[in-house]
Amino acid sequence: MDMYTRSSISLAFVSFCIGLFGLSGVAQASHSWGGYHWARTANPLTLQLGDNVNAAWDGFLSTASADWSQSDMLDTAIVSGKGGKNCRAAAGRAEVCNSKYGRNGWLGIATIWVSGQHITQGTVKLNDTYFNTAVYNTPAWKNLVMCH
Repeated sequence: MDMYTRSSISLAFVSFCIGLFGLSGVAQASHSWGGYHWARTANPLTLQLGDNVNAAWDGFLSTASADWSQSDMLDTAIVSGKGGKNCRAAAGRAEVCNSKYGRNGWLGIATIWVSGQHITQGTVKLNDTYFNTAVYNTPAWKNLVMCH
């Protein structure tokens, strides 16, 4: 088995985010995802979020970053993106991107690469194919999907 295994996980965005944002204003976040977590020597872990989103998404990225940083286990820092047009992953960080990814059934998808139980890098792709429609082009939907 390879030392590095690529895991692609599509999140159940609405239920997860309602749990994250809908608890009486108290931020609830976890550094663990399906048993996988970012390696760290102490809490909180500072995780860089590579900003590869356009201006329409910047505020939603800022909100998600601030909400995740309320956790005792995780602080996030928005940094310049390295993902480019194809949203390439970069070691030790999560690249956040938006583009028209097509009618594939997902509003957003997160992909992680792992070594053992440790996440080594990740991407978050926000699908503008759907967000360019009246149904999903709302702050509520964008916040729900960005939070993953």
